[in-house]
Amino acid sequence: MNNTLAGIPFPGFDYTAEEITRFKETIEFFSLMLKDGQVIHYTPLDIDDFRNWLLQNAIPDVAATCAEKIIAGVGQLSV
Repeated sequence: MNNTLAGIPFPGFDYTAEEITRFKETIEFFSLMLKDGQVIHYTPLDIDDFRNWLLQNAIPDVAATCAEKIIAGVGQLSV
C-alpha cells in the first residue's frame, strides 16, 4: 500500500484518509464515519476513484466487513 496517500485528500473532498474510520457505499453516495464520531455523506464525481482511494488507504468498508462475518458464521441475521 502507498502510505503517502493518507495525508492527501481526495480531489473535491475536504477530509484526509486519516480522519475516516470506516465507510458504507450506497448507489448515490458514500456515508463515512470520522474519528470524531461525526457521520458525513459525500457524492464523488468518480465513484470508482473515490472507492479505490478509500481502499488504498485501508479504510474499512462496513458492508464488506458485515458480509465476511455472516459468511464466516460470526454474525447471524435475526428475523
